[in-house]
Amino acid sequence: MLYFDYETLCPTDAREDEGEVLGFLSNEVFKLLTSDESKQLIVDLHNEIDSIEDPLDKVLINRLYEGYEKTKNMSPEFQMEMTVTHNKAYYMKWLRSDF
Repeated sequence: MLYFDYETLCPTDAREDEGEVLGFLSNEVFKLLTSDESKQLIVDLHNEIDSIEDPLDKVLINRLYEGYEKTKNMSPEFQMEMTVTHNKAYYMKWLRSDF
C-alpha cells in the first residue's frame, strides 16, 4: 500500500525523502523476518511441510523459505542500501524520465 501511495500520490519533489522512509520501513520488516527466531520457525515449518494439509499454507511456507534462502546471508545494512538504491533508480529516475 505504501508503494502504491508513493507512485500515485507522493509529490515528485518529495519522492527522494519518501524513498528513504520506505527503505527504513522495508528494513524493519526485513529485520523481523531474518531474526533468529523467525529463521528457526521458517526452517522448522519447511522441514515439516509434508505433514501440513492446507495447500495455501504449503505455498506460504515455501515462499517464506525461498525468501529465507535468498536473504539468509544478507545484512540489514546491505538490504537497506539495496532498497534505497532501488527506490532512487526506479521512482526518481525511471518514472520521471521524459521519453
